[in-house]
Amino acid sequence: MRLGVQNWQPTSRICTHENLLSLFLVVIPIFFAAITFAKVLQQRTQASAALGYNLFGAMVGGVLEYFSTIWGINNLNLFCVAAYMCAGISWMEKDSRSTAAAVGTQSFRQ
Repeated sequence: MRLGVQNWQPTSRICTHENLLSLFLVVIPIFFAAITFAKVLQQRTQASAALGYNLFGAMVGGVLEYFSTIWGINNLNLFCVAAYMCAGISWMEKDSRSTAAAVGTQSFRQ
């Protein structure tokens, strides 16, 4: 008896609607994260610093994923939602400050 092979049977149920929906739900956040990173990277003058922050974020995410065995996945999800909200708020504040500075510079020139 070979372990792991005795219960395997080839079926055509691999591409079911449930499996395709699961694949879609897993891939969509990664797709939007890639689009967001590409847009942010396009706006940066120093791509090396942006890539460095991206690698640091990947390392922190890996450590947090490891800690999910201690805290539980539901608590990790709450932490990730809070972290993304903080990042979004800081990005919007920075964008509004740069817009206000640009408007102030234009009114000063006139």
